[in-house]
Amino acid sequence: MKKKKKKNLSMDFSRKVLFGFGIVMAVVLANLLIADWTKTKLFDDVPENHWSYSTVKNLVDAGIVTVPADKKFYGERDITRADMAQWTANLLLKLSPDSTADAKRITDEAVADGDKAIDRYEIAVMVADVYKKLHKGDLPAATNAFKDVPDDHFASESVNLLTAENLMEGYSNGTFRGERNMPRYEAAALIGKVYGRLSS
Repeated sequence: MKKKKKKNLSMDFSRKVLFGFGIVMAVVLANLLIADWTKTKLFDDVPENHWSYSTVKNLVDAGIVTVPADKKFYGERDITRADMAQWTANLLLKLSPDSTADAKRITDEAVADGDKAIDRYEIAVMVADVYKKLHKGDLPAATNAFKDVPDDHFASESVNLLTAENLMEGYSNGTFRGERNMPRYEAAALIGKVYGRLSS
């Protein structure tokens, strides 16, 4: 009788061990699936070996850039006015959650022609406005760095500030070429630099 009781106790212990092991394995598998989902939730057209992958990933993780249903980033396309405004507004809200009014102003101003590409001049003005608002400490005395951006140009102050802070750059011939549009990869790099600078 005692042997039978010991045998039953042994079987109960074995079942408990197996049950516990099963729970542990289930948790491990769940974590692996979550990790895999997290890893693959980025854009299908931005491979891990792409030069902008880490920047894009950081912006997605921060909630500054969102992943659409088709999971495409279209990094070589010129960024639109609406998307640039949304990224900039999201950047502002990420670093200053109380700045809802300013963020709304940024996106509201981009409603007109929101689906059209935005040029480098307008991007500089939009980003510099947020940078000045969030920057702590004195800003550098910016001087005119480009021969094609006269002092009286509407974007002169913004362009010179961002280039002085090494956030934007011009071309080797000393021009800024502000009328050119900006590919989404480059726009992400700019927002990523600003985010990194202001959040450090």
